[in-house]
Amino acid sequence: MITKPFKVFIGKDTARNANITGNEILSLLMTTTDADALGDGEIVVLDKAFNVLTPGATIADTDRIYIAIGTTKTFTLSPESGTAITARKIKLSDPIISGYVRNFSGKAYAAKAEQEWDVTLTAPTAGRQYVLRCVYKDLYEHPGMFKQEWRYTATAADAAAVDTFGAAVAAVINADPNTRVTATYTALTDNFKLTAKAMPGCTTGLSDIDEFDMVLFEPYFNYIDSNGREQEAYDFAIETNASRGVGTWELMRDLEKDAWGYEGVYNRREFPVILPDFHTSTSLTYNLVIIEHEIPYKTPNNLYLETTQVKTIIAFTNNANGDGQQAFVLSQLNPWMASTPAGFPNIAAL
Repeated sequence: MITKPFKVFIGKDTARNANITGNEILSLLMTTTDADALGDGEIVVLDKAFNVLTPGATIADTDRIYIAIGTTKTFTLSPESGTAITARKIKLSDPIISGYVRNFSGKAYAAKAEQEWDVTLTAPTAGRQYVLRCVYKDLYEHPGMFKQEWRYTATAADAAAVDTFGAAVAAVINADPNTRVTATYTALTDNFKLTAKAMPGCTTGLSDIDEFDMVLFEPYFNYIDSNGREQEAYDFAIETNASRGVGTWELMRDLEKDAWGYEGVYNRREFPVILPDFHTSTSLTYNLVIIEHEIPYKTPNNLYLETTQVKTIIAFTNNANGDGQQAFVLSQLNPWMASTPAGFPNIAAL
């Protein structure tokens, strides 16, 4: 059941148009040649009259606002009198009404982190077979535990030098074409580390079919005793917990694809597949401003108002151009949000 539809506005690596300062009308923003034109991927806030919201304006000036972004799409306007102009399509958010805003927050970009485990090795026993096993916990569709294991029999050279043993075990794991982890041994420190690989099929590009996911695993380093049973040889400890991050291109790609469904894009597999252009770039990272609000509507029997929960997500590129756009938008949003009945605190620069 759909409980909170959302729209996402992903800014591009575009410098803010300094001529847009406040009260410019939408028709000027739509033109592609006017000094006040909104650029492709540039974000601004509009008031109830669809003019650019003046920084510092409050709900006393406008009881509702809209988020607007310039898109790549352009078209020709041919009025009955006058010269034809080329106009840019502007994407608008749902109305954000002062008394119906429930949350106003910001999230700064944070890099993803792959899961890591490490262990300190000691001298192995020559002739003993060692088993390193990874049990994976991210394959929810698998009916049981999925595991990979690698076996190595220590030699006399391994018993004489821990570095030789650690490097040899790491080489066995890394030589496996199907391994989902990378093994690293640091000489002279006796440190053996396993790091999850990036999940294939969801971290290669915008056209990936699968949604972003991460490899989650737990390793065991055992040996085979004289009775053929496994005994613990070394005890791994987790060094880095997996983190999906914030504002990575993979997450923004998935967010944008999910938002298409609310815009009527449902076909993802039947030819021909016609999809909108991505605003997400694989070479960029993003800071987020999130507005959770409600939209009132009259019930079918016209007796009272109901509300539906929605969300508006604004993403600014995490660089100088994005910072310029973000600074202007926050100068519009912060005073207005502070003046709402909920009195939201300002969002500082992300």
